[in-house]
Amino acid sequence: MTKIIAIGNCGNNILEFLQKQNYHIKRDENYKFISVGNSDDIQQLQLNEDDTIFVVSGLGGSQGGKLTIELTQTLLEKNFKVKNIVILPFHAETNAKKAILELESLIAINQNVEVYPNNDFMEDESNTMLEIMGLADKVIFDRINREDENKDISTIQDVQSIAQNILRNYKEEVN
Repeated sequence: MTKIIAIGNCGNNILEFLQKQNYHIKRDENYKFISVGNSDDIQQLQLNEDDTIFVVSGLGGSQGGKLTIELTQTLLEKNFKVKNIVILPFHAETNAKKAILELESLIAINQNVEVYPNNDFMEDESNTMLEIMGLADKVIFDRINREDENKDISTIQDVQSIAQNILRNYKEEVN
C-alpha cells in the first residue's frame, strides 16, 4: 500500500488539493492519505513493512520541517523506506534560510529526498499564489503516481545528487 503522509500547512494543502480535485489515482484502494499535525500523531501511525511511504511537506514554516525530520528519523530507525518530497519557500520569503537548515538536516538522515522550490513553479510573473500552489500540487501528484507506475524512477544516488544541487543553488539565490 502507498501511504502519503502530509505534514504541516504545505503538506496538508497538497493533500486537500488532491482530495478536492478528485484525481483518479491508479488503484485507489492501495492509497492511504494521512495527516500528521504533531509528535503524538507520529507515534499513532500504523504502517506495514511493505508500505511505500511518501512524506510530503514544506520546509521553513512553523511546524513542517521539524515534524518532517522527526517523522523521517523515526521511520528510518524502524527500517521503513521513506521518500521525502519537500517544497521550499520562495527565495524572498523570510523563512528561506530556516528551510535551508532543515533541508540540510533532512538530507543528512535520508538519501531519498526530492526537492521542489516554489520559485520553479513560477511560469511567469503574473501567476497568482494560488496558481503557483496548484502547479506544485499537480507536480507532486504526478510524481507520486509515476512511482506507482514504476516509470522513470531515479536511483537513490541521482535523487541525492539532485537534492544537493538544488540545495546549493537555493542557498546561492537566497543569500
